[in-house]
Amino acid sequence: MTETRLDVILGQYTRWTLMAAGQPNESSTGTEIERELEPGSGGEPVAAFGLAHSSKPNGLAPLTMKLAKHKLVESVSGYENRIRFAGRSRQGSGFDVGVACSTVPFQPSSRFVYFEIRLVKCSSPQSSYSSIGIVSQQQQCVSHPGTEATSYGFKGNDGKKWHNNVSSPYSSKWKETDVVGCGFDFEKSCVFFTLNGRFLGTAFEKIPLTPVYPAVGVHDPNEIVEVNFSASADYPFTFDFAGFVQREKKTQQIQIKDTLLSAPVLHTIIKEHLLHSGYGETYASFKTKSSQDLGD
Repeated sequence: MTETRLDVILGQYTRWTLMAAGQPNESSTGTEIERELEPGSGGEPVAAFGLAHSSKPNGLAPLTMKLAKHKLVESVSGYENRIRFAGRSRQGSGFDVGVACSTVPFQPSSRFVYFEIRLVKCSSPQSSYSSIGIVSQQQQCVSHPGTEATSYGFKGNDGKKWHNNVSSPYSSKWKETDVVGCGFDFEKSCVFFTLNGRFLGTAFEKIPLTPVYPAVGVHDPNEIVEVNFSASADYPFTFDFAGFVQREKKTQQIQIKDTLLSAPVLHTIIKEHLLHSGYGETYASFKTKSSQDLGD
């Protein structure tokens, strides 16, 4: 049985699909598809919350996201992107936690989304009572991300990853001036974290959450946390997010190019898509020119 590289078949599939949609042959190349995934840099800084993603062809496009009001979270005077705990507990004591979430969830217009926080001030330079993660709802949460079944988090006081109030060893404890990041992979439905620009590895996989909101937990009124979603020239991420996206893209391309599949099987997939979409004439032309037996 003849085998063909997956990228070759996908390129052929793309051309025929675009032809069926009435688009010119010249623009229906794999290069155009790849260009849409190219990461870059740029974007203006946004107040409070913004989201950096790679949905635009030429860079990371910031999507403004406003901070949802929370009775236990307040902005630091003079700094719209800095927050602190507004409750009565001191240095992590008590149960209530202020959770800063965005008013809208992460948008799945690109594979990866990411944000960071910086510990501007802590009660003790060597400890933090903040947390970072994702939640499925942005209403008045009063527990750290990772405490509930519908949230996943990374806590500073123990350096552990948390889900459904169960912790697992993950990294080190946070300290003053640390920069902590959280990312989500829509393709694999997994969460990863970073610490001071270092990728810590995948923390959670096969996340069933829909939607996905970014979240920051604060639990000490003396601790100030700065939120960075903009990835602009003035406020760059400490973690090389653009480089990370590029590396992941190249890894995926290599895997596709190294994958050999039976051409008839892939042609059958193309056939089913064209016929399902009502492109009977296009399929007839494809069948004639492909010189493959599609089992009709």
